[in-house]
Amino acid sequence: MTNSQNNSKQAFQDKMNRIGYNDTPFILKLIKIFSENAKSALENLNQTSPISDLVLKQQVAHKLKSNFQLFEYVEAEELASKIENASTLDEMKPYLKRLNKVLPAIMAELETFD
Repeated sequence: MTNSQNNSKQAFQDKMNRIGYNDTPFILKLIKIFSENAKSALENLNQTSPISDLVLKQQVAHKLKSNFQLFEYVEAEELASKIENASTLDEMKPYLKRLNKVLPAIMAELETFD
């Protein structure tokens, strides 16, 4: 691991400890809940559905947004907000596409917490 990667890993560990008040079991529980909810949410967001499900996708994005806020993932929070406020499914598509790339990276990073 390069020094830059070490610094990044340490910054992530510090952030998680700050968020979870240095309570590792609590942080791990938060990560587990987030990961389960995020995986399910992403599946719901990616389902091809009629326009009537626009509101459902907005609700799912709203729930994700608060989780992203908790873990301080600004880009993901902004994407969720844009999905939540989209007027049409077509308007959501670019944000969903980006979230499909960002969310797995977030989940992979969360798995590195120890």
